[in-house]
Amino acid sequence: MAEARVTGLITDGGAVKGVETTAGPVLAPHVVLTTGGKSYAELGSTGDGYGMAAAVGHTIIPPVPALVGLVAREKWPADLAGVSISAGRVWIDLPRQPKAGKTGDILFTHTGISGPAVLDISGDVAVLLAKRADVPIRIDLRPGVGLVQWNQRLNDWGHGKGWRAIGSHLSAHMPSSVAGLLCRLAGIDPDLPAAEVSREARNSLTDLATSLPLTIKATEGLDRAMVTCGGVALKEVDPRTLASKIIRGLFFAGEILDLDGPCGGYNLQWAFSSGHLAGLWAVRP
Repeated sequence: MAEARVTGLITDGGAVKGVETTAGPVLAPHVVLTTGGKSYAELGSTGDGYGMAAAVGHTIIPPVPALVGLVAREKWPADLAGVSISAGRVWIDLPRQPKAGKTGDILFTHTGISGPAVLDISGDVAVLLAKRADVPIRIDLRPGVGLVQWNQRLNDWGHGKGWRAIGSHLSAHMPSSVAGLLCRLAGIDPDLPAAEVSREARNSLTDLATSLPLTIKATEGLDRAMVTCGGVALKEVDPRTLASKIIRGLFFAGEILDLDGPCGGYNLQWAFSSGHLAGLWAVRP
């Protein structure tokens, strides 16, 4: 049985009776389904458990990648590949989406963006991408520094050290490559003296610094995702025991369930805790 693979659940009269395997049936009065999600297939998780659960009547919330990098439609992130923003903020720029978004480090990549803040919002983006061609997001490069403060800084730079290049002023508050990008997007030369920056250009820089737009067309996919968003519907599982409400004797634990958390070890903690809880109840007489 060491090489056997589980292929399905054996049920009778609304109760689990064991599992089917490639080496034949294995009978048991209780089964804990801990097959994981569909992400990171290199670790052995293929999503087989979804089919097993669905076959006995469970609802499966469509699995999508979570904790995964995002691919942008725009090409400019490639110019900043490897550059990171410390404690930036990113949010989905659509109705009924919280503008608070997620705060943390943001990393620009050859294809888009990544980093803790982006990973934490990626599952929500993936769910939306399953319904639409792209998802607009916004990036606040310096959370806590609002439109008024940026406008005041730009005015001060123009009057105080107007001879100094606007790109140089911006570089004191963000990586120089990002400062250069903002200038280009605003349609001005980074080497332009701050005193010569027009009011229109200053307003554009302020908007970009606080709400830099980016269009996400895809994620980096399940093969690159750390976690799967989706799985067995939670309403069909007893939260006190993780027992199925549909099939007696069947329990779930870990990523097969429609539950995922942010970066920081929370998903590992869920796997350990849920496995412990389901195991305790599965062996109760």
